[in-house]
Amino acid sequence: MTEFEKMRNEEFYDFTNEEGLASYNRAKRICAKLQTMTTGLGGGVIVCPGVTIGDRCVIGAGSVVVKDITSDSL
Repeated sequence: MTEFEKMRNEEFYDFTNEEGLASYNRAKRICAKLQTMTTGLGGGVIVCPGVTIGDRCVIGAGSVVVKDITSDSL
């Protein structure tokens, strides 16, 4: 059984193995990118007048935004 299988089965596992450390480092890089990400709008988004979109939001393609969107929303 791999360390990831142990983790998924809620068993004790060794997170210091090579595979676990690589996964941890990748997750840290992704989180760092998300923290500095600006608002992302998908294609064809319609934002109604007077609507405010917060920081680090992602709005799906084809959405019609009719209400204010708080920061860090998906």
